[in-house]
Amino acid sequence: MTVLKSNYCLTITADTSDQKRGFVVEDLLNNVRYDIDGIDRLASVLDFGTTWKSRDSYKQYLIDEFDVSVSDAESAVDQFVENDFLVTPDSRPVTVESSIREWEEYGWGHAADYYLSIYDFPFNNYTSTEGIEYDDAKMAQYEAEETPPDIYKHYPEAETVSLPEPSLDPEVTVGAGFEYWVNRDENGMRTESPSAAFASNLLYYTVGALNSDENPEEEATGTLRKAVPSGGARHPIETYVLIEDVDGVPEGLYHYSDQNHHLSLLDETIDIDDLEAHIPELSGYNRTRSIVLLYTASLDRSMWRYREPRTYSVVHNDLGHIVETMRIISNSHGRAFQCNFGFDAEAVEDLLEIDGFEEPLLAFGAVYTVDDSFEQE
Repeated sequence: MTVLKSNYCLTITADTSDQKRGFVVEDLLNNVRYDIDGIDRLASVLDFGTTWKSRDSYKQYLIDEFDVSVSDAESAVDQFVENDFLVTPDSRPVTVESSIREWEEYGWGHAADYYLSIYDFPFNNYTSTEGIEYDDAKMAQYEAEETPPDIYKHYPEAETVSLPEPSLDPEVTVGAGFEYWVNRDENGMRTESPSAAFASNLLYYTVGALNSDENPEEEATGTLRKAVPSGGARHPIETYVLIEDVDGVPEGLYHYSDQNHHLSLLDETIDIDDLEAHIPELSGYNRTRSIVLLYTASLDRSMWRYREPRTYSVVHNDLGHIVETMRIISNSHGRAFQCNFGFDAEAVEDLLEIDGFEEPLLAFGAVYTVDDSFEQE
């Protein structure tokens, strides 16, 4: 006897695009979407199929619930099976379901949905002539339809604080940063407050714009170069800087202008206790905190260029490059560095007065002066 059940990998969402008021059923495993009008009937069948039932049970259910003929019921069940709305015990959706349920047990249900949406999502092969031609055509289409998002964020009304010109110190090496990281050797770690020159180097050599007068076409075409890589050169990460103890830079909350390499003052009297309440890991350490870095992402820059769900993970890859480069720079200059991702993001977004869907807060970093006791995070 053939038994069937609902495909656990299906999702149902409202579709309001182009004035439609219907629903979309998406098979995350097979990357297929269906526009559905009579969603109530389909939902009823899928709910009926949450446990294994015989094929005849489904036919009888359709006959009893929707007053259809035997032949129509048989045809409907055939379509459900053909489109993987109903699946058999030996089918791939059933195998994947067991893995999804395990993720859900650990609170990773939404992560499983995202993983299913991206792990085998069709991609463009940029190494082929066809892929390049396809991409060029898409970019021309996007530019014809809408203006690309700004590659820079500005606070034109804010007071600005200049930073020293970034400079390379031959005595500061990447090797020194790695040596500290590997050996946890605090010899040489500095105890005095960092200088404005350090803050300048930290920001410029991670998130500063490297566009030069020799390459004016970069800015003209919306191309941005930085010391850290970014998927498609989109560079969505924005950096907010809380200065607490830096010689030559007034205390306060700033936004770092990567285009002009200066700080835009947002709040000179920010409540530190309030911030620590939302980011508990910032408090409770036996070290002097000098700088807090709040990393957000202007998602429209990446969304505009790459219109697929996989791109969201690339934004986090970009952030990882920035955070670890800041760690190396900090350690190389004799400074401790901390980073984490767990905090009340919504509350901190409110402090920054940003929209968490347009520019979500992804992580924080902090630079410290080493005190009597320290352990690198």
